[in-house]
Amino acid sequence: MNPKSLLIIIFISAIILEVPDNNYLWPTNKSKSITTLFGEKRSGRFHAGIDVRTFGRIGDKLFAVESGYISRIKITDNGYGKAIYLKLNDGNTALYAHLDKFNDTIESLYKNLQIKNKNNFLDISFSKNEYIIKKGDLIGYCGDSGSISGPHLHFEIRDKNGNPINPLTNHYTLSDTLKPIAESLAFVPLDKHCFINGKQNYEILDLKPLRYNGDSNFYKYFLEDTTSIIGNFGIAINTYDKINSSPFNFGIYEIQLIIDNKEMYKINFDKYNFKQDPLIYREIDYNLLVNESKTFHRLFLNHNSNLDFISNEGNKGINLNKGFHNLIINITDNYQNKIQIQAIVKGDMLIPPIGKFDSENISIDFDEPIDNINFNFSTRINNSIKTPVRYSIFDSVRYKFDLFKKPYEVLEYSI
Repeated sequence: MNPKSLLIIIFISAIILEVPDNNYLWPTNKSKSITTLFGEKRSGRFHAGIDVRTFGRIGDKLFAVESGYISRIKITDNGYGKAIYLKLNDGNTALYAHLDKFNDTIESLYKNLQIKNKNNFLDISFSKNEYIIKKGDLIGYCGDSGSISGPHLHFEIRDKNGNPINPLTNHYTLSDTLKPIAESLAFVPLDKHCFINGKQNYEILDLKPLRYNGDSNFYKYFLEDTTSIIGNFGIAINTYDKINSSPFNFGIYEIQLIIDNKEMYKINFDKYNFKQDPLIYREIDYNLLVNESKTFHRLFLNHNSNLDFISNEGNKGINLNKGFHNLIINITDNYQNKIQIQAIVKGDMLIPPIGKFDSENISIDFDEPIDNINFNFSTRINNSIKTPVRYSIFDSVRYKFDLFKKPYEVLEYSI
């Protein structure tokens, strides 16, 4: 055999071996564009699957993603509308909802059952050997039946126990190179003794992106100022994901909270149980949803510890000792595009330094010695050029500077 031919055969074999056994077909022949991800917020519940976009069309073909049998057909005037359940050979169930119609065989069966039961709306289960299907078989057509705002396919995968699992975790790959986006952090007081930046109320702070070499696809965000917190508090994050060539905002796959290098909370949207739907407003901060019209994921346990996608080691509230603490939040989408949020939190009141001015210089007195402090002259204009300032230190807490020179009018310091 020609050595070059041998190399080609080995290479092709390697590719075949790398394809996982649980690689399902895409459920429709038209679109790999989606409008909603697994685990996203719905009114009073979590979204249990993905919504495949049909661009307003009715009639796109639907196919069996894997071999198995028809285990159930359900037709209602709301909810999933006309839906079909396929029990797959691997034990999972694939659900197709909002259909316009089934294939000819199933449509005939459905109409006969309507006549037999004298009811247009049915919920019928079938045994294993009644209606066998093979991978790639046509099973129906996309529609807009049930409670729906426009034609699309709602598609779910449920495990052997009937619980929904994330279809994008192991079974499907979409084109997605875009990172999630973080907008703001909320610090939440959890008892009457908690003060956040001197207030006994929610403190919502905008996040600023760090730009690298002009790249607009940010991967780091930060809080510009140190946050002062006394007492028991929680953290919530307003964040969402983007997907290539899609105008929609999507939910996040994973969020991890770290304080001083210790993991304090983790959300991982791989699976959940339908019984946990009422906990949606324990995971999403209901107060911020109502008053700010924004979705903030809580990063603390608040009667939501039974949610399958939350780590059991999550905090029930955070109390920090005095001093400065590093806060990091890592956010990841379904295809491992990541961003990081960085902030500094001080576990006591931030006392502003006392400033003094005379005809020759400026001095600032802090209440205690501070390491790693930097000073800059700036202006009141956002994003103005900053110039490092030379200074002298007296008694470890007093800093003296030369007077401002135009156009500078602001002295900034950071630790």
